[in-house]
Amino acid sequence: MLRRLAVAALVICVRFANAGDGSISEFAPPGTRAVIGLHLRSIVDSPLVRSLTAEVLKTAGGKLTTSSPFPGIDPLKDLDEVVIVSTMEGANPPSLVICHGRFPVDELAKGAVVYRGVPIRTVKDGDGVAVLDADTVLGGTLSELRAAIDRREGHAAGLAPALAQRVARLSGKYAIWGAGTVPKTFHPPAGSPEVLSTLDRFDFGIGLENGLNVTATLHARSPEEIQKLAATFQLIEMMAKAQPDASGSKIETHVENAALTFSLSVPEEALKKALEQQRGAIAQAIAQAQGQTVPTAQQPSAMTPVSRPVPSGPKETVVVRDKEGASVQVTLPGRR
Repeated sequence: MLRRLAVAALVICVRFANAGDGSISEFAPPGTRAVIGLHLRSIVDSPLVRSLTAEVLKTAGGKLTTSSPFPGIDPLKDLDEVVIVSTMEGANPPSLVICHGRFPVDELAKGAVVYRGVPIRTVKDGDGVAVLDADTVLGGTLSELRAAIDRREGHAAGLAPALAQRVARLSGKYAIWGAGTVPKTFHPPAGSPEVLSTLDRFDFGIGLENGLNVTATLHARSPEEIQKLAATFQLIEMMAKAQPDASGSKIETHVENAALTFSLSVPEEALKKALEQQRGAIAQAIAQAQGQTVPTAQQPSAMTPVSRPVPSGPKETVVVRDKEGASVQVTLPGRR
């Protein structure tokens, strides 16, 4: 009896330890080529982020909760991890969003259609959310959600072993990470950098422990294409090193054959100083995205009238130049 209990406990521990990687492969569409993930809980709870953006996150979390179509969910408190998977094939490639956290199943199931025992709630335009349980929610088109539930029942693996290994390595080390193999038929979204169409493989990771640490490996289809990309990164490197307050920060680029490796390290104190300077801009950007108006200090422009006492006496005419250099005749009030 004790042996059986020990074995059962071991199996449960292993299942929990592998839950993240297993769920990705379990739900990913066949032929998945790209996986991008965010350990949202570790990001929001990191001392660096909390010390810099506590008020911003508090405001943003409240607004996101009230504007969310899903009652009772605060994305900044209830979400632990978000993973996006895609085949990157076609104009609208099969994609899926896998969310882990704490979800009110009963609330989310209201008005939902049940498919194979799983409530699927329509959001808009053919998109929806599948509530698998209190820990896992899937997002995507209704057809992709049903297909993911079918795959779950059939235990089909959607990740190739090589991609699964890259995902496991990156997700276990970084707060934000991604890995992918780009097919030749991939068409970047409108407005994306042109270089995206030249890549055939990418890996990146962003860590927030002891400052900001970024690493990326980009592989192009030819050495000529990677040289163009390298020139851009090397220019960024030169500009960063030329900054007077760049002490302690490290940025490096390395090119070999058709691959470019980029790394950036910014100490916590330097990062705090930079983000403090941008705190107002960050708060304003978030507020504008949520439809709020943030008061800012108003400076009178060259054409803004300023109220002053009007003196009496004879008027005087003078000629001045405006900011474009044109002559302007101005009549001044007289002296008292």
